[in-house]
Amino acid sequence: MGRLKGAAAAIMLLVAACGGDSAMSMEDYFTAVEAESTRYDETTGDIATALSTQFTTAIEDYSVAAADADEATAAAGLESLTTSIVAATTASYELTGVELDQFITAMDDLEPPDEVSAEHDEAVAALRTSRAAIGPTIVALDQITSLEELETVLAGSDFADSRARLEASCTALEQAGVDNGVEVDLDCRSDDQPQP
Repeated sequence: MGRLKGAAAAIMLLVAACGGDSAMSMEDYFTAVEAESTRYDETTGDIATALSTQFTTAIEDYSVAAADADEATAAAGLESLTTSIVAATTASYELTGVELDQFITAMDDLEPPDEVSAEHDEAVAALRTSRAAIGPTIVALDQITSLEELETVLAGSDFADSRARLEASCTALEQAGVDNGVEVDLDCRSDDQPQP
């Protein structure tokens, strides 16, 4: 119930931000940003957890089946495993794209105080860069023919590269809030940010 009340409060702040030309107060602005950041972290965390579970189950099932299989059957099973894992990874990136779209829209709807408008604009730009990188990452995933390639493709993707800018922009926005007397925690460290 508390989470629902928090979400309702965040929605009211977003609606208020859209209702006039004046900037939000510093406190209301960061309350809205923190609420949306938390929502994004939780939903993408769920996506990452679901993907990890799919990975584990698929690999365990393959290992059991391959233990008693002949070479050709084991090879076919490995090919099927690769296809399944790539499909699951692709789906997780697509879902993450939906969550990023919502994050961007929520941030666009805010009218930040002048003191943090530059940091706000950079945070939104960083989110857009991350969102734009999902399409090429999915295209690269579609070219994978073995599981060995998966980690290399993901680590070398534009989406992975975008995380450094996301962290930097988030940290700058958080610090701008602190500098203006607001207690805010956006959980900006890249190793804490969920990803597929």
